[in-house]
Amino acid sequence: NYLPYYEDHFDELSKGIMIPGEHGPVLLQSPINILVCESNCGCLEIANELKDVALEHEQSCDDSIYIYDAGALFGTNENEEQLAKDEENLLSFPADRPTFLLLY
Repeated sequence: NYLPYYEDHFDELSKGIMIPGEHGPVLLQSPINILVCESNCGCLEIANELKDVALEHEQSCDDSIYIYDAGALFGTNENEEQLAKDEENLLSFPADRPTFLLLY
């Protein structure tokens, strides 16, 4: 918007920006797990936004996207109280579905 070219050609931005190799909307083929790291600022918010968008488009039900703390999965939390909680959560981890680590 503030680059010299677009100051004179503002109408080109209103059409949207095309990124080479960019994919359009996709549908989830199966329920998925998303792993997030608490030290990766903003990652949890992006994962929750993805889940909300999927629900808005009635593409999925509430349990088609599970979000887990990667630290809990790999046992990297040092806090004993948190470790006990993580252990409990991992018992419900559905390992039979595709799992993705979200980096932001």
